[in-house]
Amino acid sequence: MIHPLDRPLRSVAAALRRKELSASELLDEALARHERQTPALGAYIHLDRDAARSAAAEADRRLEREGPDAPV
Repeated sequence: MIHPLDRPLRSVAAALRRKELSASELLDEALARHERQTPALGAYIHLDRDAARSAAAEADRRLEREGPDAPV
């Protein structure tokens, strides 16, 4: 299976809509990858993890409320 972060965005959006993956799970994967790669890349000065988690949780709630046609 291809890691979610290595899949095309269209495929990730479809997985979110089918509830095979949540926005919160996707964020956890992205944050974990960020932690592993930051020392080598030094790409960010600041990463607001709390805001990212809030946005992911809201995206999960929106998908739950609005169903598979909700924007992701």
